[in-house]
Amino acid sequence: EIKGFKSFGDKVIINFDEGITGIVGPNGCGKSNVVDAIRWVLGEQKPTAIRTEKMENLIFNGTKARKASGLAEVSLTFENTKNLLATEFSTVTISRHYFKTGESEFRINGVPCRLKDIHSLFVDTGISTDSYAIIELGMLDDILHNKDNSRRKLFEQAAGISKYKMRKRETLNKLTATQLDLDRVEDILFEIENNLKELEKQAKKAQRYQRLKTDYKINSIDLAVLMLQSNKEVFKQLSNQQTYESDNKSAAETEINALEASIADKKALIIAKEQQLHDQQKELNVLLEDIRSKESENSVSRERIKYLEEKEIALTKSIADTTAIIENTKNDIVALEQKLAEEQEKLATIKLSLQTFLQELEVVKNEHNEVRKQLEAEQNNFKNAEKELYEIDKKIAVNKVRLENYHRELGNLDGEILQQNERINPLLEDINKWTTEHTEAKTVYDTLVQNENVLKEKIHLAQQDLESMRKELADARRKLDAKRNEYQLTKNLFDSFEGFPESIKYLKKNVASMKDAPLLSDVVNTDDVYKTAIESYLDQWLNYYIVNDLAQAVSAINELDRNDKGRANFFLLNEFNGTNISLPQINGLTSALDVVNVNTNYTSLIKHLLGHVMIVSDDAQFAEIAAQIKNDFPHVHLLSQSGKVIKSGKSVTGGSIGLFKGK
Repeated sequence: EIKGFKSFGDKVIINFDEGITGIVGPNGCGKSNVVDAIRWVLGEQKPTAIRTEKMENLIFNGTKARKASGLAEVSLTFENTKNLLATEFSTVTISRHYFKTGESEFRINGVPCRLKDIHSLFVDTGISTDSYAIIELGMLDDILHNKDNSRRKLFEQAAGISKYKMRKRETLNKLTATQLDLDRVEDILFEIENNLKELEKQAKKAQRYQRLKTDYKINSIDLAVLMLQSNKEVFKQLSNQQTYESDNKSAAETEINALEASIADKKALIIAKEQQLHDQQKELNVLLEDIRSKESENSVSRERIKYLEEKEIALTKSIADTTAIIENTKNDIVALEQKLAEEQEKLATIKLSLQTFLQELEVVKNEHNEVRKQLEAEQNNFKNAEKELYEIDKKIAVNKVRLENYHRELGNLDGEILQQNERINPLLEDINKWTTEHTEAKTVYDTLVQNENVLKEKIHLAQQDLESMRKELADARRKLDAKRNEYQLTKNLFDSFEGFPESIKYLKKNVASMKDAPLLSDVVNTDDVYKTAIESYLDQWLNYYIVNDLAQAVSAINELDRNDKGRANFFLLNEFNGTNISLPQINGLTSALDVVNVNTNYTSLIKHLLGHVMIVSDDAQFAEIAAQIKNDFPHVHLLSQSGKVIKSGKSVTGGSIGLFKGK
């Protein structure tokens, strides 16, 4: 389980079930990161070993579409059903977490542990950070070029020797550490021997100290006895003095009791005095309270006086201003009085004239009253007539105004009608034109909408086709990459004779007479159905060279011997005559020669190898058919179609078929 580790932002679970030996995919998809994750969770401490500069780079760094992860975590789960791991759990999960803060922790089944605990758990299992049980791309080059003796390490791990080497190395390290400790012990012993003389001196000093301490103790006891005797005499003197002081004390106590009695009487008087003082204190408190209230009133009065003084100053100023105004007013009064006198004189003259005028006015008033009465009568008549005339004129004026308004409104209406008619005609034409254009536009719009819907449907279908074509293209590219990789791998294996013995490689590359000589595996071919069976039967001869005669084989053997390149096997074509062998005719049996395709040059060889071999199509009938032909055809070899069972004469071979059988 990988999450937040390098390119794995999301949680990824990879199940290594039976039959899975590796992970394949295009370049840059994260195959090597899976190997790095396995090495890392097993305890790899070197960043360069997992293709990074520092451990912080292991955490998923985020993309434009998503933020970075906060930690990298990898878990590796083993099914411990065969008890290969030294623990009582049937399922063991080891985990490693690395946080952005730089903290790292290991866990076994969710329980925090040390790196040493993980190493101890996988000891003797062949699983570790530098184990060839986990092979990355760079290790293939190291193995092929035998860098740092990597092939030897691979074989040692496969043979189980590496754990003993590790134990040997640990034991040597312990022996080295023990030797260092022994050297240190010798140094300490040397130092101790150097310190022994000093310790002897110190021991002598200690013994002298003990003797002096004993003498000191004896002398101290003698001194204490002498001091005790002198102290006894002093004690007697002090006892006598104590008796004398006790008598004095008794007399003093009697005197003290008398004094205490007099003090009690005085205390009673004092209590009475205190009661009087308490009453007087209350009266004093009342007086003080009155004084405080008076002082408070006095403060208020002072504030009031201060306010009145300020008001007095303001009033004084106002009085001064008012006095000035009064002086000015008096001057004005004097002037007015003078003017009043002059006016009174004028008034007296006017009054005299007024009396004369009043008399004349009285006469005129009488005349006027008569005339006014007549005038009022005429005025009333005139007013009535005027009123009637006014009503008539008003009606006439109103009717004229109405008539004028009617004529004016009629003229305006005629003009407006003409103007509206002039305006309506173009509008009607525009409306007709717009109606036509709207109808045409609506038709075009409906057509465009239908076309748009058709185009959308076509685009949707095209997108679906494009998506499916993209998927098909991706599948095709993936298959192409797989085929290319398979072709390249097969070509590399073929060119380098991978899996063949060193002797065959040497003869193919260095001996001219053997370059064109085929191997048995080169000349035999058959259908996929029978490949596993034929390969299982011919397995022991597939790496045999096919040569023309003994001389060619001996020449090749001499070359191998001179260059110390191992052993090789050869079929001599001139030694085979291709004799036909009688075979049983039973349903379910097929002759191996009938299913094999081979060049006519090698027919006699193939008849020799497969002429007496029959293939059983149904594995369940193998034993039954073998029993039928046992007596009549003892020379026939039976072969199951799956290749799991081979019966050769009186022996039977069979069992599990490897993953690469028939390939």
